[in-house]
Amino acid sequence: MSEEKLETKQCTKCKENIPKDAKRCKHCGAHAVSWFERHRVITIIFVIFIFLIIKGLVSSNNPNSNGGNGGINSINLDPEFLEKQKVLYEKLSEIQIVSSTIENDIIGTPILKITVKNNSKNTIDALDFEAWLYNNYDEQIGEWNRKTNEPFRGIIQEKIAPGKSDTFTWNLGVYDLATKVKDVTIVKVHFTNGETLSIE
Repeated sequence: MSEEKLETKQCTKCKENIPKDAKRCKHCGAHAVSWFERHRVITIIFVIFIFLIIKGLVSSNNPNSNGGNGGINSINLDPEFLEKQKVLYEKLSEIQIVSSTIENDIIGTPILKITVKNNSKNTIDALDFEAWLYNNYDEQIGEWNRKTNEPFRGIIQEKIAPGKSDTFTWNLGVYDLATKVKDVTIVKVHFTNGETLSIE
């Protein structure tokens, strides 16, 4: 009985052959998927944003549109709104995920460790993030190790002063086969001055 031929691709960094569906290179550890696949939430928001811009431009040049009177074909590309979106992404980019790992405790329970650095000028007192958990087969897993297309959702409610870093841990008892964490994305941040940043 002949073995099924495994489809491969070449790692863009070290040029070694790896399985076609691999997320990381087993030789050098480099990402084997695009930036857009690794940052799905930001990519989706970006695509929607670009779609709205294109739709608005097409509508504004369409003589059959309602000319900004609230019709279905009109999109208000308010410069103030666009500027607010730009500022939102700039501010969120100041909150940095320094590292993310999974380590087992003394009884073998996986512990998620994430280090966050606050590069902004304000003190953080709450932060929501999403992270994708994987087993050793590089399969995404959810609670009770079921296969899932949903990320792990975590929240930090401790203060991180400007310019400071801190490491936070989560017990992954219901994800007991999780061995890898990838694509950690910050989705919401609250500061002690009352400001909230959110891409949800």
